[in-house]
Amino acid sequence: MLAVLFFLICFLQPICLPLPEVTTVLWGSMKLGSTQAFILGYIGSVLGILCMYKFSTLLFAKLRDNPKVLQYIALTERNRILVTGLLFVIPVLPDEIVCVGAGVLNMASWEFLLLALFFKGISVSSIAFSQELSAVLHLPQWGLVSIEIAVLLLITICFKMKNKNVLAVQ
Repeated sequence: MLAVLFFLICFLQPICLPLPEVTTVLWGSMKLGSTQAFILGYIGSVLGILCMYKFSTLLFAKLRDNPKVLQYIALTERNRILVTGLLFVIPVLPDEIVCVGAGVLNMASWEFLLLALFFKGISVSSIAFSQELSAVLHLPQWGLVSIEIAVLLLITICFKMKNKNVLAVQ
C-alpha cells in the first residue's frame, strides 16, 4: 500500500503537487529502500511529466500567438534543450513549470521524452542513492549535480552538431 501511495505522489508531483522531489524521494528511500524508491519514483515522475507535457501542448496552444510567448520562444529556440535540461537538473522551478514551458515552446515530443527519461533518471537516482553515490564517488551532493550539468552540456553540443549536419545536407 505504501509503495502505491509513493508511486501516486511521484506521478502527481509534476502535475499538481507542489512538493520538492528531494523530499518525496528521500521519504520513499527511508520507507521503501533506495532501489524501490528509485524504480517507483522514476517511473511515476516520468509518467507524470509526460502527462503534464501533453496537457500543456493541448491547453496552452492558444498562448503561442501571445507576443511575450513569441519573445520567449525566440530567446530559447536555439538552446531549448539546454534550458529544459538545466531546469530538470537544477531544482529552480517545479517540474510542472518545465513541462508547461516545453509545451508552450512546442518542443518535439521525442526531444522532451529523451530529456525527461535521462535527467529524471539521473536526478531520482542521485537522490535515492545519494548516500551510496557520495561514498563510492567521494563527492558531495553538489559534485553530483555538477556531473549532471556537464553531461547536459555535452548532450546539448551533440544536438547542435546533429542539427548543423542535418541543415548542411539539405
